Amino acid sequence: MAAITQIDTSTLSNQNISSASIVHTFTNTTRARLIYVSVDADQIAGNGAYQIYATIQRAGAGSAFRTSVTSVSVASGVTAATFSTVAFPVNSTDVVKVYLTGVAGDTTTPDITTKTFCFDKMFVRSNALHST
Repeated sequence: MAAITQIDTSTLSNQNISSASIVHTFTNTTRARLIYVSVDADQIAGNGAYQIYATIQRAGAGSAFRTSVTSVSVASGVTAATFSTVAFPVNSTDVVKVYLTGVAGDTTTPDITTKTFCFDKMFVRSNALHST
């Protein structure tokens, strides 16, 4: 069981996401954290594969390390979808950029709301510790 807290949010209107586009930038200004990012995309074209991933620049400089890519198939007729990154650790002063890639028809109308979440507490319950 994990407790989570929303730590950042942003909105963009009428974005071209037909190729990989930055939809959010977050600078971690506090302690080390385990975070994930959720992106709500409205007025999308659908009918294809959408991808989301993040890059992390350690201490805000140097190389941008890419997280795993999450690919979601959005059916024809679906015009609103939520996409989430994998959870990943960041340290204080790390800069995170979130990218969303849509389909060829996503050039003018997509509206994007991005939320960054932090896992506050992690509770691990082992069956070995609780066996009868």
